[in-house]
Amino acid sequence: PFTLHLTAECSKDVSESDAIQQFHHYLRVAPPCDPYVPYAHYELTVLYGSQQPVDREKVETHYRKGQEAEENLLPGFGVDAWLKDSAKRAFNRVIGIST
Repeated sequence: PFTLHLTAECSKDVSESDAIQQFHHYLRVAPPCDPYVPYAHYELTVLYGSQQPVDREKVETHYRKGQEAEENLLPGFGVDAWLKDSAKRAFNRVIGIST
């Protein structure tokens, strides 16, 4: 699964729609306990939040799934603050909270 996650990360530089597909592919194969599952959900939050028109439901769903997956991480694992902040900004924009 780690290679799939890296492929999705690299895809962001080429095409947002390809990156979205790659992150979904990663999430289909990765076990729920994989430490990069929350990253993928937060990345999808940011990607869906930057699309026009914005798909509010997908932004909200992936933000919440990212939070849930992060809570289930083993001690010692976490998500980088910059990504969580980006996802939170995208989420807040979509639900109408100014940051």
